[in-house]
Amino acid sequence: MDEVVLISYGFFCGYSLLLVVLLFVRHENSGNKLLSFVLLLLLGRVGKSVISLAFPGAILPVNVVGLASMAALGPMMLFYVEELYTGSRIPRRKAAIHLIPAVACLLVWDWTLLNPAYFVITAHFLGYIFYTAGWLFANREIYAIDNIRWRWSKGVITGIFIMSISFATQLFIYEPVLYLGNIGISVGVLYLLSFWAMRQNRLFVELAKKSVDDSTEVYAKLGEAVKKVMDEEAFVDSDLNLGKLARNLKVQPYILSRTVNIYFNKSFPELILDYRLRKAEQLLSSLGKVYTIEAIAYESGFNTLSVFYQSFKKRNGMTPAQYKKHLEDKT
Repeated sequence: MDEVVLISYGFFCGYSLLLVVLLFVRHENSGNKLLSFVLLLLLGRVGKSVISLAFPGAILPVNVVGLASMAALGPMMLFYVEELYTGSRIPRRKAAIHLIPAVACLLVWDWTLLNPAYFVITAHFLGYIFYTAGWLFANREIYAIDNIRWRWSKGVITGIFIMSISFATQLFIYEPVLYLGNIGISVGVLYLLSFWAMRQNRLFVELAKKSVDDSTEVYAKLGEAVKKVMDEEAFVDSDLNLGKLARNLKVQPYILSRTVNIYFNKSFPELILDYRLRKAEQLLSSLGKVYTIEAIAYESGFNTLSVFYQSFKKRNGMTPAQYKKHLEDKT
């Protein structure tokens, strides 16, 4: 029975590796390459458990690779989620600093140090998961507008969190059946994430120049339609998201997302935020009309005041109240 289970684990790990390689080589998009690295690191950590289960006296390098993979996994997950929403690549110096623990783990060539190191790195890994989830939650009003990316990133973080609980449990519980089950959970989540990534990757690819040129007229026409509904203030609907607008325009969400990127040179959340802030600036500069800051925020499509204040100050270098006073002083 154990042999059948181990063969199954090995098969799904191997198939996950194939999917990760395909994801890496099929697309030049840096986000998809980051995702493939995240999945490869997951495979390194899960593979360590499978090999250790199959060969109880596994050689030290296998355990070192598993430790280093988990140490690098947290930062790579954070980098991927940040790039997914901001579109900006992580500076090399910042990446190098975050990956120092992973490099240090490669130097742990002593069995007496390896076990406590796994406790430390598991805590380190959980810290990155909570930080990434917190960052995403803090920006939810802006990022959830692109509900496709929002669902996908939540799914990735949730899946990795489930695996982290499995990894942590393995450190404390050595009962054979439960240990086998924990590894099975990790293998299953890894396979599902790899399979789902291959299904989702078309949503987040950069178009080759030739394909853009071949479809310029199509994207221009749809871009004009988007501009029209935005000029008609569709953005004041606080529940507006990529899927909802795509249904209204009768196009696939990923087509709409690409159109916005090409026509406006912005991501969908950036486009909506830009229109909402312009509306707020217009209301703040209205002469003869008295609006409270709260009313302006909600009239512009914001759900929460904190996001409105933060976004407005980032754009204008001053708070809405200061902006209004500045305009009044000029008149």
